[in-house]
Amino acid sequence: MKVHKSIAGLQALSERDKRLTSKMRMLLVTIDGSYDEAELRLIAKNIGAPPDAFDQLLALGLVTTAKAETAVLEGKPSEQASAPPELDAFGRFRMAASIMNELASDSMGLKSLFFVLKVERCASIEDVAQLMPTLEPAVVKAHGQAAADQLLKPLRALVVQTH
Repeated sequence: MKVHKSIAGLQALSERDKRLTSKMRMLLVTIDGSYDEAELRLIAKNIGAPPDAFDQLLALGLVTTAKAETAVLEGKPSEQASAPPELDAFGRFRMAASIMNELASDSMGLKSLFFVLKVERCASIEDVAQLMPTLEPAVVKAHGQAAADQLLKPLRALVVQTH
């Protein structure tokens, strides 16, 4: 069964919940309803998250496989639930900037300080998209191509919606 962010998971990301380590936050960002539990455990391992990271997200109520809550998130009947809720332009920008900051902090070392400042100066999703060519190689270098593709997938989806 596919795993989705719960309502609490969406709030934890938007409020930068202090209970989450950077690796757990990265795993939570990756969860978009297209992976099952086994795939997410592999992703967690590939990004260097603690072995129990997925279990912690479940225990905190930040992810769910329950069709009822997924349906509420998506505003659809539970049997048709499969995609995250749509965000407006500002919501996409805010989520993309947050994901970009997390990935940069984890992947770029000291260079992330300057990169995060660039992200903070962004005023739109288009500005964030212009920073992708700098971020993507750093994430690939830090995590390998397969893990980078999974980590960058949510960010790419947010950026592509504008083009």
